[in-house]
Amino acid sequence: MSGWGLSFDQEILDGIKGFARYSQTITDDRAVWNGDEDAWEMAPFDRTWSVGFELAGGLWNRGDDAFGFAFGQTLLTDDYEDENDHTANENYLEAYYRLTMNQYFALSADFQWIGNAGGDSRRDDIYIWGLRSQIDF
Repeated sequence: MSGWGLSFDQEILDGIKGFARYSQTITDDRAVWNGDEDAWEMAPFDRTWSVGFELAGGLWNRGDDAFGFAFGQTLLTDDYEDENDHTANENYLEAYYRLTMNQYFALSADFQWIGNAGGDSRRDDIYIWGLRSQIDF
């Protein structure tokens, strides 16, 4: 499989960073393993994009903290949409807060939502909550 992508990250204002990403496959060999012996299937997606921002904690007097938010889509191929019922682009969003306790330790709380998982509009939404720790030494 081959493709291309673009990624832009930019500080918009003091303490506010934005980003935008886009990628696309350029070949039709988007095969994925389905878990069965010698079984490969075509992945129904060929493009993905996302946008988001991060606010530095200095805006609320927590200089090393940060809040981030992103939204994106994984887009179905036209052929897959034409040949299948109940299709929809996969949507996702993510929000996080990084709480810096000191110069060595930080905690990040994370929330993710996925709609139309796998490109199937009949699937229930997926909600993921996470907590990550980071230790620097």
